[in-house]
Amino acid sequence: MNDFPFYLYRRKTSPFWSVRFKLESGCYTSGKSTKKTDKTEAEKIAFQWLISGEYKESAKASRTKKFKNDIRKLDIGDDDLLYVLQELQRRNIVSKIIINDAPDSVDALQFVRDFWDWDKSPYVAEKLRQGHSIHMTHVKNMKLFIERYWSGFLTDKKLGEITRKDIESQVLSLAMLEKAPHSKNQILRSLLTPLKWAANHEIITKDITHGIVFFAGKYKERRILTPELAHALFSVKWSDERARLANLVAMLTGMRAGEIRALQLRDLGQNCIYIRHSWNDDEGLKCPKNGEERLVQFPFPDIMEDLKDLYYRNPYEPNVNGLEGFIFWSTLANQPIDQDIFVKHLRRMLVKIGLSEESAKTYTFHAWRHFFTTYMSTKVDTKLLQMQTGHKTKAMLEHYAAHQTPTDYSAIQQAQKEVFATVFGIEQ
Repeated sequence: MNDFPFYLYRRKTSPFWSVRFKLESGCYTSGKSTKKTDKTEAEKIAFQWLISGEYKESAKASRTKKFKNDIRKLDIGDDDLLYVLQELQRRNIVSKIIINDAPDSVDALQFVRDFWDWDKSPYVAEKLRQGHSIHMTHVKNMKLFIERYWSGFLTDKKLGEITRKDIESQVLSLAMLEKAPHSKNQILRSLLTPLKWAANHEIITKDITHGIVFFAGKYKERRILTPELAHALFSVKWSDERARLANLVAMLTGMRAGEIRALQLRDLGQNCIYIRHSWNDDEGLKCPKNGEERLVQFPFPDIMEDLKDLYYRNPYEPNVNGLEGFIFWSTLANQPIDQDIFVKHLRRMLVKIGLSEESAKTYTFHAWRHFFTTYMSTKVDTKLLQMQTGHKTKAMLEHYAAHQTPTDYSAIQQAQKEVFATVFGIEQ
């Protein structure tokens, strides 16, 4: 033994002398090669390291190595390990803890894909079970948004790994898109909705969507015809009677295109129309929007007869394959007319009465819904008008009634007769 605070040794597998330094605790550091084959030269190197304090780095490495070995050999349970991870998270050393086989350890992209899959989605099943309105087309569009805008962001991520900061950075990316605020918000909802649902169902521990600010901006105002233009529009000969009657019914009732397409003979009542279904090209006949049937007043007997006559002109036999024929039939059995025909002929007739093609393109079929609400909104109270249009909330009704005309309050049928029979010259 020597009196040096270190000792030299040579491994069997190496010609070089290595050194281990004695610590205050009496233990020695891990060995470190001097890269010298001569022992005297190796001692010089060892003294240099001792004087410079370089040996302390070896001591630190030795303690780290011992700590790692102890951790590996330590007999502790999963709860203890979880405590350690939570402590690391508290110290902001780690931001997220994802435990294997925990609910939030699922693949994020697959989760949102399944969420917007009509047949697999627990969200869709929940909505249907509760009797809430959800349409296949909406679910289909949300899934397309996921594939187009979110798949790259979600790839190789666990659901629980997504942070609020991640979402906010993606919102900044969405802001760069040349799209209307409404479109950007729909894209954003395609991701936020499944994440919020996951938080509400304790699949992830925190609702990271809370407080995310949507894109602001005014909705593009739908243009509506003046009473004079509407009168002129229905005074000319239309080349397609189905398109004329569809536009006329939309103007007189505020019905949606899908509700008009779904009309069958049994839906025509005495001075009224029963809104029992809507037609969607993906789903076929389905419940009306908001999942509620309603009764629409229709005090126009001549037009009612025109609708019945149109039904009997259906080239297909009624009740084909158990399905009653449609009033607004198409060239295909068991299927109503394509709604694009409604707006195509509307614009064609607008050009016929003197509008330019460019101006005619600014009018949509859905604008009749705004038209009806505008001219009826001051004729009847809000509750009666909501019953007629099927608007779920007063706020949405007011959105449709943005254009106001000074008229007196009255019952719906009387208001319809005053507004449409008098103003537009429709015979009662």
